[in-house]
Amino acid sequence: MRFATLAFIALIACSATAQPARRALLIGIDDYTASTLPIAGPQQHRGWPDLQGAANDVRILSEMLVLRYGFDRKDIVTLTNQQATRAAILHSIEQHLVRPAQKGDVVFYYFAGHGAQVPNTASDEPDLLDESIVPADSRRGAADIRDKELRPFFNQVLDRGAHLTLLLDHCHSGGAFRGLPNGTRPRGIAHAPPIDDRRDYGQRPDERGALILVSTQDLDSAWETRGDDGRMHGAFTWAWIQAMRDAVAGEPAQETFLRAQARLRGETPYQSPAMLGRSDARLRPFLGLRPRSRDERMVVAVERVEPNGDVILQGGWAHGLAVGSELSPVGNRRSRLRITRLLGLGRGVARMSAPFSTNIRSGTLLEVVSGTTPQGRPLRVWLGRDAPVAGVDGITFVGDPRDADYRLERNSGEYSWVRAGSEPRGLPRRTAWTDDPMQLRRDLVTLRRIHSWLSLASPAAMAAPYHLAVRDEKTHQLVRDTEIIGDRIYSIVLRASEPPGAELMRRHYYVFVVDSHGNSRLVFPRTGSIENRFPIGASAPAEIALGAPSAFRITRPYGIDTYFLLSTEEPLPNPSILEWDGVRARRALTDTRWSIERITLESIAPARRRVPAARSAPRRR
Repeated sequence: MRFATLAFIALIACSATAQPARRALLIGIDDYTASTLPIAGPQQHRGWPDLQGAANDVRILSEMLVLRYGFDRKDIVTLTNQQATRAAILHSIEQHLVRPAQKGDVVFYYFAGHGAQVPNTASDEPDLLDESIVPADSRRGAADIRDKELRPFFNQVLDRGAHLTLLLDHCHSGGAFRGLPNGTRPRGIAHAPPIDDRRDYGQRPDERGALILVSTQDLDSAWETRGDDGRMHGAFTWAWIQAMRDAVAGEPAQETFLRAQARLRGETPYQSPAMLGRSDARLRPFLGLRPRSRDERMVVAVERVEPNGDVILQGGWAHGLAVGSELSPVGNRRSRLRITRLLGLGRGVARMSAPFSTNIRSGTLLEVVSGTTPQGRPLRVWLGRDAPVAGVDGITFVGDPRDADYRLERNSGEYSWVRAGSEPRGLPRRTAWTDDPMQLRRDLVTLRRIHSWLSLASPAAMAAPYHLAVRDEKTHQLVRDTEIIGDRIYSIVLRASEPPGAELMRRHYYVFVVDSHGNSRLVFPRTGSIENRFPIGASAPAEIALGAPSAFRITRPYGIDTYFLLSTEEPLPNPSILEWDGVRARRALTDTRWSIERITLESIAPARRRVPAARSAPRRR
């Protein structure tokens, strides 16, 4: 009996030691006086105003990690104010995050303080500026820590199989992987001295599985503001802390981000945060281990509630919403809001219907429950004698198959939607055979979704200053016809719609492709709304080559695909709304003024190259 008891205790001990470790490094710098630090190198005046909220953010985040996310206090290292020198930051990353990292560990890195940009004549970024964080000994001559310098450290964490999350609250943080009312101040200073660094620092961590939350775009400022607790905080960190508090168990990080994004836009509309990461990282709970499987739920966030009762939503046409659509708070189907008008692709206005809920506030998540009717001509469908599906918004059932876009075919008790019409090009030829009426209905909903994107027209006078083109990376020539060759690599080019001249308003550009099987994938940008705002400088170039970040290889199966160029004045908080698998849809988006264009191309086997024939689009892998 004694040996059985000892064996049981040993088994428990082994199980305990097998639990993934959870480690965090939290850095917050308010004090940039460097009054107690030695000279580190040549000095150049850059401003260095002190901040007020960075150390507060470290303290409250440390408590949240312990109380909400199961971190042990001994596994949280903090560097605040003049502790956070360049050497100390790099040493702590190496010793506390990289060296002990093992498969399955949860690793969290946070920086709050000043951010800057370093002119680099050899940078691979279009603006030739590397984003950086400013250490506490910067005033004494210490060099900024550039985003590229941090890549090898973070990639080593990923190489060891750990789950890596970064939260960056400083100016220009979007490129890294923080004079207004209410005492707000920016977390950024002047450019660092220029360099010429041609070294290859490896792939971006967000492209390899890391989840990166950034407080602002690469060209913008992040701000501090006073929170409800009476203390100064980074505006994005404070919004994120409140989103962490409100998140439900198992909530995907991208939905927690929607909460924070909506709250920030409602309270600090001049700051646009972003989430970077692959779908597996976005679908895991924040600092969690297991991603939630994708579902059909469409979720949008409340931006703010107006005094007159109007509820401003980060949801619009791109979510399938229309006037009359109904939404409910996630987890509370009894309360309903009804869309009263749309403000654009991704913003709308709703009113409470019944029963009234006092819990609707900035950051509340809503799921669409009924009445999604995309704009444009309805999709025409012929059912024949069979009718295994109920009505679908945006679908018209016709009595003559010759008038239909799709007809329902039956074979041995299974059904498939088969394309009957010829316009618009790019619609899938058929859906998979199924005997499940609900799957058949979901397929029809997605066909309608694809049809609505193919028939969507830009608002009047909103045409983008640049249009879409594709470049063959082997020949360096633009594709002039409608064929693309298999096994070749292509990239995206933006071409000026008119001769360049006067300064143009910057827009965020997105490229996604819908293939002939109904799959949609982002081509550019790949992992989030960062470094996709053009033009960069004051002048408008005739051509903007997106290069490697937009490169794609043409592979089997070849077929007809349609590429879309979407431009918006505001970044999309969750560009994954532009992706879906087969005949199945996904999630969130926001903007006010926008435009869209499309090109249809055909990918062909290399042996068929340049045979004049049917024309049309590629498949990107």
